[in-house]
Amino acid sequence: MICISGMTIAGRLADVNLVVHPGELVAVVGSRGSGKTTLMRALAGQVPLDGGSATVCGSRPGDPSHAARVGAAGEAWGLMERLTVWENLSLFARLWGVPEQRIRDLLQRLDLEGRREARADRLTPGEAARLRLARALLHDPPALLLDEPAGDVDSESASLIAFTIAEEAEAGKAVLVTTFGDPRVLRAASRVCYLEAGRLMEASAAVEPPRAAESARALESVRAVEPARAAESARALESARALQPARAAEPARALESVRAAEPARALESVRAAEPARALESARAAEPARALESVRAAETARAVELAPAAAAGGGAVVQHEPGPPRRLTPHVAARKGDRILLFRPDEIRYAYAREKSVYIETPEGTCGVSFTLTELEERLAESGFFRSHKAYLVNLAYVKEIASWTRDSYSLILKNGEEVPLSKHRAQELRVRLNW
Repeated sequence: MICISGMTIAGRLADVNLVVHPGELVAVVGSRGSGKTTLMRALAGQVPLDGGSATVCGSRPGDPSHAARVGAAGEAWGLMERLTVWENLSLFARLWGVPEQRIRDLLQRLDLEGRREARADRLTPGEAARLRLARALLHDPPALLLDEPAGDVDSESASLIAFTIAEEAEAGKAVLVTTFGDPRVLRAASRVCYLEAGRLMEASAAVEPPRAAESARALESVRAVEPARAAESARALESARALQPARAAEPARALESVRAAEPARALESVRAAEPARALESARAAEPARALESVRAAETARAVELAPAAAAGGGAVVQHEPGPPRRLTPHVAARKGDRILLFRPDEIRYAYAREKSVYIETPEGTCGVSFTLTELEERLAESGFFRSHKAYLVNLAYVKEIASWTRDSYSLILKNGEEVPLSKHRAQELRVRLNW
């Protein structure tokens, strides 16, 4: 866990507060000079604090044990340019007591196997960025501090870097990454913050999640009122029964009559009746008789609605079950002040961020009140696949399964968007698609 409380560095950072939990990937977005690199260097113990405190997995920056718990990558942590790719990693592997097999695994994972003998100063910007990330991962630390890991690099390198850090977060690491706003990093992030002029602000929800909470509270209010209404209805019925005890059993006899004889004819009689005439009768002289008529009508209606009530769990007359009707699981979503309904085939993918879930649709990004797991269950029969712990994708929109290395993948959609595909989800997809 990364904990920052009131961090202040004169002229650079002012009262920064942030917590990154294990398994979280938090992106800090800021312009050049906003204080992003200063924040990372302070957490790594390279810049002293003027106020506040910071801990990474329980250790303070500068403690002897701190370096072992942090993996840092960025321009501030340069490479040894005269050494080869292998030598850069081998030197740090010996310092950490890491076996050479770990180096080989990282070179393969970050697609650097073919460049192991190249000097660092002859690498492309994308290759150098991947090498810096490999070095940060070398000793498998519980926390990662990544300063612009995908900045100024080619598209393939940026995708591979974003995919790799998303996998590390999914494996349980606390990951803090800074960016100018790279969409690949932001899609992988579970939370986004903004740093400007040394002040950190949490991103506000894109589609007003509080309104979803208000809707939930409103629903609870309605549910709270229903028992009272039910009790009131019961009291009214008991009062009516008290007026004519002898007739209290007549609805049951009427129902028995409907069951025994001709339900169709009884139902037709009720349908043919004139509600206005029954109401006039009730207003006239014999309210008890009117009540009996109303009860008979309700009894017949119960016979008509028996299949629907049976589906809800009520005890009703026997009815021959018909074939089950499959309903399209529309998803209700909020965009601004509008509530929109989407069919599954209109949703490209869904993702979780900042404890909220959003869907990408023809109307743009919309928020939903489901958790990602609930949405996955709802759309299970509509061709959706959980490609990542934070992503649910409609396979009908997938154009390509991009394989960056042997164990690194992502899904390219038909409109060019890219969705993370974690390694173990790729195995599931391989079985599902038989590729």
